[in-house]
Amino acid sequence: MSSVSKNFVSKDTIDALVTAALHWGYTKPGEFWFRPVATTDVRRIGWNQATQVGEMLWRQNWETTEGWVEPLEVKWPGYEFDRYPGEPDPVVILKTISFYEYQTETDPDIWDVSEAAGFTRYLRLVAEKQLPGWEDAPWGIDDRAAFTAS
Repeated sequence: MSSVSKNFVSKDTIDALVTAALHWGYTKPGEFWFRPVATTDVRRIGWNQATQVGEMLWRQNWETTEGWVEPLEVKWPGYEFDRYPGEPDPVVILKTISFYEYQTETDPDIWDVSEAAGFTRYLRLVAEKQLPGWEDAPWGIDDRAAFTAS
């Protein structure tokens, strides 16, 4: 167990991540794909699987922060997805991914191959593409004036 303090994240954190993933989708809105690193199994989820994937994310965090306490002092609260209203903000989601990963990862060897890590990696890729200017930015930089050109 890491000596860094970890916290059980709120249900709102999980709902926001799942809402953003399904709102933007991976190939199309309402259908999110992700793959844990240690497998070739691509997971495809839609709105009907939102509770299942949200529970997986929240349970991974719970096991890191609460599930190891002996005797078990904190009971698993259960999870039911509640869709966030409105349009997800990519900057807020990127920061929320970082927050979730910080609170959930303890052992990189375990985290890196987890289903939750696969989900957050793919969501980060999708969120980045939502940033203003992403589509117009160069793919690679070959121009020394790239930072000074408007």
